[in-house]
Amino acid sequence: DDDGGSGTNSQIIRTLSAGTYTVEATTFDAGVTGNFDVSVRVLTPPTDPCVDSINDNINKSGSWEPSCTSTHRSGSYAKYYTFTLSSSQQVTIDLQSLVDTYLFLLNGSGQTGSVIDEDDDGGSGTDSQIIRTLSAGTYTVEATTFDAGVTGNFDVSVRVLTPPLGPCVDSINHNINKSGSWEPSCTSTHRSGSYAKYYTFTLSSRQQVTIDLQSLVDTYLFLLNGSGQTGSVIDEDDDGGSGADSQIIRTLSAGTYTVEATTFT
Repeated sequence: DDDGGSGTNSQIIRTLSAGTYTVEATTFDAGVTGNFDVSVRVLTPPTDPCVDSINDNINKSGSWEPSCTSTHRSGSYAKYYTFTLSSSQQVTIDLQSLVDTYLFLLNGSGQTGSVIDEDDDGGSGTDSQIIRTLSAGTYTVEATTFDAGVTGNFDVSVRVLTPPLGPCVDSINHNINKSGSWEPSCTSTHRSGSYAKYYTFTLSSRQQVTIDLQSLVDTYLFLLNGSGQTGSVIDEDDDGGSGADSQIIRTLSAGTYTVEATTFT
């Protein structure tokens, strides 16, 4: 944009998808110096009273009322609860009430996503339950009733099953050094005959990461997709660090990754 703001000032108004962006602030004429002010303002959409977020292992209480209607069950009232998974995981969704419940699992955020799964009485009595393995992404629970026009109170929960990492796999946090040892009980998946340890981490947004592996022996480093020992190789390095140490510098999208720390020989 050139003069979309006041006078000869510039302005861009745009709806953007999630991600990282850069503003280039320049001048219309070449070779011009001077001072300027730049700003980025994000318009927060109005809060939908029928939609809320829900976190793992948290019970939320709600009530059905005529102001919030069901998208997928005609004549019923509903509330909607959105959650996000950073990796593929098994989730258990429970909807409990004194009235007969009905549960939908939707793609995306909000009331209008496509139906992935639905359930009437899969829980205790007339309560509803969905157990499903889902890929990384955003999902919405539609908590509604079997019968139309019913009001009342309910409890809804989303529980994520986190599988055990195992003796050879550990988690690692940003800016934390971890010490380990190579031993015959933990073998390398991607370097035949070598021993290895695995370290899993998750990024909530696109970021540049630097992974270092240091030892008195000659190291070898793999960066894998997903959680665990068997993910596909994104990158690998032998001596990119100091001496015979290994280093990977890579810009990664949001998601879960695993470092395979092994040896050259």
